[in-house]
Order: sequence, then C-alpha cells, then structure tokens
Amino acid sequence: MPDFRKVVRERVAHMRLEATAEANVIEELAQHLEDRYQELRNGGVTEQGAYLNAASELDDMYPIQAELSGSQRMPRFDAVPAGDTSSSNFTADLWRDLRYASRTMFATDTLREKHDVRYAINELHKLLPPELANTTQAKRLYEHGCVTQMDIVQLIYRPMEPQGALKDFEFSHSAMDARWQQGLANAHSTLQASPWLAPMPRELGVRVFDVIHEILVGNREQAA
Repeated sequence: MPDFRKVVRERVAHMRLEATAEANVIEELAQHLEDRYQELRNGGVTEQGAYLNAASELDDMYPIQAELSGSQRMPRFDAVPAGDTSSSNFTADLWRDLRYASRTMFATDTLREKHDVRYAINELHKLLPPELANTTQAKRLYEHGCVTQMDIVQLIYRPMEPQGALKDFEFSHSAMDARWQQGLANAHSTLQASPWLAPMPRELGVRVFDVIHEILVGNREQAA
C-alpha cells in the first residue's frame, strides 16, 4: 500500500493548520485515498494506475483551502473538543468539495487516456509495412484508431467562500448569479491566456488545460 499519509501531508503543509487539526485532516484524507486505491486494485487496475488515480484526487487542493477559510489567508484551524460532531461534518464537507472538483478532472483524464491510445493506434498504423497493414488483425485495430488531435479546457467551480452543507441545495438566484459571474471571469482569464495556441506536439492526441488552477498555484507559491 502506498504511503498516502506522506502524500497528503506534503499537500496540506502550506495551509498552516494547528498540529492536531492537521493530523486529523491527514488521517481522514489518507484513509479515503487508501480505500479508493484498494477499490481500484480490486477492480483490476495496476498498482501504478491505482496509485496515480487515487493521488490525482489531490491535484486540486483549492476546494479544501476555500472550506478552511473565506479569505486567501489561512487562519489557524483549532482542534474540536471531544464529543463534538462538527469535526466529522467538517471533514465530510471538505471531502465533498474535493470530490466535486476531482470528478471533472477524473472524467477528463479518462477521456484523454482513451483518445491518446486511439491516436497512437492511428500513428502506429502509418508505420506498418503494407503486408502487415493489410492483415485482418491490423485492420481491426485500425478501426479503433482516430486521426483527431484535440485540446480540452477545464473550467472547474472553485468556491471562494466556505459553503458547508448548503452547497448541496443552495440554488438561490444570488448564489447562482455569483457562480455565473465567477465562471464568466474564469472563462475570460482562460481565453486571455489561450495556451492552446501553442503548437500541438505530434505525439499527443489530447492536451488538457486548467488555466485557473495554474493561476491559483502560482499565486500560492508567490505568497509562500
């Protein structure tokens, strides 16, 4: 079993949590990743694939950061007294935010992996000598190939304020308008950056861009 506690500890180090609270968050998130890893392994996924898939759910820590604080500054997160159930509720809400964000990334990664294989089949077919390209096996494989190269742009909702359990049923006009305005601003920032204008490497079938994630990570590194 991979050491997911070490992975999580490295990801949350910049949040400046109180020691007891940090230990609790690490334990909760690591346990979830271990469960996810085991689930994938039981489903036939390789050790490397299961590890990368599980660990990818931590690729975007911003939902956790927003849940811990309504500002860009990370305050102390004090330990909850014994017997107080708000700790488990907090962790559940925190993990739900992370799952919401990772769902889109996971679906996109799955699409990218499948299309990269299809594109590779097409490129491989070009290299086959005629006596192999005309075989039944090669033709059958070629049917699964694809000549298309594509760019995918992710626009993931990252709440700027903690939402708690309300996130599951808060669909008021003001809430939806705020999300719309944030999405519109993110779209403008993404279009302004336009990373897809760079030439596509010939060996790639798909490129995935998350401009807002890169901006947030850059801002966090500058503030560190």
